[in-house]
Amino acid sequence: MNLTLKKTSTPCIVPLAIAALLITLLLFFIDEGNYSFENITHLGNIVALSFYFLGMMLTQSISLAVAERFMERSKAVLTSIIIGIPVGVMATIFFFLALRG
Repeated sequence: MNLTLKKTSTPCIVPLAIAALLITLLLFFIDEGNYSFENITHLGNIVALSFYFLGMMLTQSISLAVAERFMERSKAVLTSIIIGIPVGVMATIFFFLALRG
C-alpha cells in the first residue's frame, strides 16, 4: 500500500483565508468610526469577527467548488474571492439581523 503524499501547489484555501482575514480586519477597522484596532481583543469583537470570517470562508468555498467545474484553478480561486466575499458579508449581516429578531 502506497501512502506517499503528492506534492501539490499552494492549497487553494490559503488565498481564500488571507482574503477573508484582510476583509474582516478592514470591516472591523471602519466599523466603529474611530478607525483603529483598539478594541479588537474584546471577546465580543473576536466572536463577531470570527462569524464574518467563517461566513466569508464558507461562501468562498462554495463558489470555488462551483467555479472549478467551469474554469481552471487560478481563475476559479480569483472568481470565488470576488463572489464569495460580498456574499459572505451579506449572509453574515442577514444572520445577525435574523438573530436580533
